[in-house]
Amino acid sequence: TMGEFPWPTVFARTLQEIYLSIDIGIMSIVILKDLSKKYADVTAVSDFNLTVENKEFVVLVGPSGCGKTTTLRMIAGLEDITSGTVEINGKVINNVHPKDRDIAMVFQNYALYPHMNVYKNISFGLRARKFSKSDIEYHTLKAAEILDLTDLLERKPGELSGGQKQRVAMGRAIVREPKLFLFDEPLSNLDAKLRHKMRTEIKKLQQTVQTTSIYVTHDQIEAMTLADRIVIMRNGLIEQVGTPFEVYHQPENSFVAGFIGSPAMNFLECKLNGTPDGFNCTLKDGSSILLQNIELETELYEGQKSVLGIRPEYLIHGSADSEQSISLTAQLEVVEPLGAETLLLCKGEYGEITGKTDHGKGLKWGNTIQFHVDPLKIHIFDEASGKRISKSFE
Repeated sequence: TMGEFPWPTVFARTLQEIYLSIDIGIMSIVILKDLSKKYADVTAVSDFNLTVENKEFVVLVGPSGCGKTTTLRMIAGLEDITSGTVEINGKVINNVHPKDRDIAMVFQNYALYPHMNVYKNISFGLRARKFSKSDIEYHTLKAAEILDLTDLLERKPGELSGGQKQRVAMGRAIVREPKLFLFDEPLSNLDAKLRHKMRTEIKKLQQTVQTTSIYVTHDQIEAMTLADRIVIMRNGLIEQVGTPFEVYHQPENSFVAGFIGSPAMNFLECKLNGTPDGFNCTLKDGSSILLQNIELETELYEGQKSVLGIRPEYLIHGSADSEQSISLTAQLEVVEPLGAETLLLCKGEYGEITGKTDHGKGLKWGNTIQFHVDPLKIHIFDEASGKRISKSFE
């Protein structure tokens, strides 16, 4: 008999379990396992491992030559893979032809056909794949509406601005409704103002289309503003994978800490010694500061050669926020007014530092500047390995 058994609740839970099992099955849409690429004696990418989740926007960032574009081209099938595998939806695609991978790629140079108008450029892929005329029109007009290109459909590329050309290139990718979008530094040819506008356009596009995307750039601002997760690369290796918050506030090493953030983090060489009240930090000029309430991830050895990392926004010119604030004195060399704030580039016997102030009025070259910083906002890195040895403060 049915009795008082809670059938509706059990049925609802069963449906939920089925839904979750299906959801889990499609989450890991792109899996890169031990991916490597070698050119003769040069290793461009080494042991690259990454899982890109469904609908996730992942950005590969790093200095020139770090292997980010090579990695993207291996995913697209434009570069042969030396070792490792690329999986999309559980299928290894190493030997699948690029046109059969269901991937759309947006390039740095737009790659538009100059003799075709915007409508024909966007719809080219659909026409090549023999879509019906009605389907071509529907998908092309839909993409044009998303990218605000409806009024430009009859124009040719030569009549468009750089930003409009890039939107056409993205439109050509959208109409295919692929499993994966790949972006290879699509904004590097644009001026600063247009880059900012196009970053917003790409962000809106991702929120609207919600297709899994992998984006390559050397610009850390692009990475921070666009990414769900950032992959920071150097010399073909992954240095850190994390959200924008994690790579900024919890850098795993001094390279990541220095690469992410503008202006860059200040680094001061020092030696650490333990005291009952905290850590005594001796700078290059012989001066000492006491770091309290800081915990280390590893055991400290006396006189350990270390590096203090302080972001400029935490190095404040003016009165101290608390009694525990650390003071650093330096000579002002350059004042950089930015409107809402002013950067102060200074030099002390212990090294060069950049700090901030709400105003730079009356400050001139040669002035003695006193900065204050909350010790909990300081990172400590091991000098030899570069690894962060202080625990995260965020």
